[in-house]
Amino acid sequence: MFPNHKPVSTTKVLPEEGAFDIITEEEVNGVYDSDTVSQTTRGSQESDQESRPPGPVDMSVYFIGTGDVAPDDPEDHVPTVQDSEINLLRSGEVTVAVALSIDDISHFGDSSRELFIKASCYSLISIVVGDRGPSIGWVFSSDPKSISFSVVYREGPDTPVEQAKVLIPLTRCNSHRETIQGQLKVRNPGLYTLVFDNSFSRFISKKVLYHLTIEKPVIYDGSDFP
Repeated sequence: MFPNHKPVSTTKVLPEEGAFDIITEEEVNGVYDSDTVSQTTRGSQESDQESRPPGPVDMSVYFIGTGDVAPDDPEDHVPTVQDSEINLLRSGEVTVAVALSIDDISHFGDSSRELFIKASCYSLISIVVGDRGPSIGWVFSSDPKSISFSVVYREGPDTPVEQAKVLIPLTRCNSHRETIQGQLKVRNPGLYTLVFDNSFSRFISKKVLYHLTIEKPVIYDGSDFP
């Protein structure tokens, strides 16, 4: 599994965003499936928060894990974390879908771009990668409140959503207060999709400012060898 992964604990159900959209210090790093599904927290103890260094929050694929959501009633079916991403892509409403290639990201420049997500919807950025090896990096913030983020992999655009693999599960980010950053290394060619989910918000649309980077592996050809 992932190194440095901390245990996951369950907390209360959040009825809707109007009263609970801002994440408190005690609930920072929370993972929300929706406003009507249980919330799980990762590393929410006071000691962990006091020891977290200042600066952007790292959401690298290497440090994200999944946790089990415990239903109040054992007979009730609660979707697993992976089910929530698949269900969102299959039946959710998309606001904006951005398609990029590795070359597009290489010419991204230093400025950030804007992604709009309507209330109760999600937006996504799909990146087609032809070769294994490069690392895709992202930095983003949201306004006026938090957003949920996920990374999903498919072998290609024609691959059914049901066969998608979740690399980073949906995680509610405190991105209206601090910058979120992360990186993943491409181990297989295919379609890598960054999902920005606002389906938990019934009334408030969100704006995400994002910047993407690509680091290609350095191949030594021995040309400078004497």
